[in-house]
Amino acid sequence: MPETLRPGFTLVNDRPRHCAGSKIETVGSGRPGHLRGRRPSGTITPVDDLVELLRLPPLDRSRWRSTDWAATEAALGTSLPGDYKTFIDAYGPGAIDDHLLVCAPDASPGWTDLVDNNAVAQESCRIWFGGDADGAWPLGDSAHWDGDDVPDWFEPGDDLVSWGGTPDGDFLFWHIRPGVAAADHPVVLRERGPFFERFEAGFAATLTGLLTGAISSRYLSRWLTAPHSYGLAGSRD
Repeated sequence: MPETLRPGFTLVNDRPRHCAGSKIETVGSGRPGHLRGRRPSGTITPVDDLVELLRLPPLDRSRWRSTDWAATEAALGTSLPGDYKTFIDAYGPGAIDDHLLVCAPDASPGWTDLVDNNAVAQESCRIWFGGDADGAWPLGDSAHWDGDDVPDWFEPGDDLVSWGGTPDGDFLFWHIRPGVAAADHPVVLRERGPFFERFEAGFAATLTGLLTGAISSRYLSRWLTAPHSYGLAGSRD
């Protein structure tokens, strides 16, 4: 029986079945055609496009609350991409199209905290990577890997840090690679089993591509239909 992890979110907690291999889909990214040319060259960012698609107030008119990013990054053990921090500082945690939850540090009651969500997401990965979740060993520690469920693109020393998920038990991650700047960490989806989708874009660009159809996901696209929305959590200061 699924174990409830947070309001509206479940994760099947049975011991994983043997799988002959991880299904990996790498999806390229391209700037959505209907958003090109909308503003003067050099002023458009993926966050701007995402804000417009979600019909949110402009970034300079909306602020959720101040976030202690240094403490959050210390707890996660990695720097976070600037586009994610910009979006969260303005709008906080919420649900895209009532399906894709975007987590935030110190989230309001009833919403999932970024650090807590990552702990659950990484524990579920350990089950698939190593056969059990005993001990909080780093996902990139290949000494714990057992079986064929570690994707080919995930190398020893890499990490996965989760920033969101869905009610179906899917998790959204950044693929963290040593020596790679936070802005260049691509987004990865892992469905509630061992299968992954890896997108060649960051937080805002991946979400924008998914919402416009420029990026297709076997697990997300059918849930993300226009007109798009962002269900905000809590009140902004």
